[in-house]
Amino acid sequence: GLFSYTRSTGGGVRAQNDSWADTTLRVGLTPWAELQLELPVYQTNRVTDLAAHATQSTSGSGDLSAILKGNLWGNESGDTAGGVELWVKTPTASHNIGNGKVEGGLLFLLDLKLPGDFDLGINNGVGLSVNDRNVYHADLINSLSLSHGIVGPLSGYFELYTSVPTQTSGDWVGTVDVGLLLMLGKNCQLDTGINLGVTPGVDDWQPFVGASFRF
Repeated sequence: GLFSYTRSTGGGVRAQNDSWADTTLRVGLTPWAELQLELPVYQTNRVTDLAAHATQSTSGSGDLSAILKGNLWGNESGDTAGGVELWVKTPTASHNIGNGKVEGGLLFLLDLKLPGDFDLGINNGVGLSVNDRNVYHADLINSLSLSHGIVGPLSGYFELYTSVPTQTSGDWVGTVDVGLLLMLGKNCQLDTGINLGVTPGVDDWQPFVGASFRF
């Protein structure tokens, strides 16, 4: 993630976040499993009281996350593929950046090849997170994404994402995400897109630009 910007407004408050160099290292462990380490290298959070015209800012590195992915079937062949993803977020962020809690979850991953060279991805699972009262609760996570080549090495995707808390006081998160992917040779990919919040409990919008390299 070269750069992303997040903004939301509600209750007389505007919250903004700039994130730079969200770095993910992916290492293959076996032909069917990989380990990912994710670290938001530097981010700045700004909260503005719109009535008082007062802004508070914090900056620093984010939480380190470890992700283990395993393929169950359809590894590099077939019209379907399935797998699992287990992730853990550690409380390693700078002061006032993270919530200081361990969080995580488990996802089941499904990929389907559709007619017309479309690809459909379906992810379903459960996440464990902490609310504003420092109480753990489960979130039901679902995403549905459709991708297709546009021209040459350029492709695009459309995604619907939801995270529904099991507690009654939590906010339902829903986004509509669109983006473009550009392959530069076999080992480099550029991507850009925007995530649009469609429920009250989510950021209004988040544009981003990223790059991936294979070594």
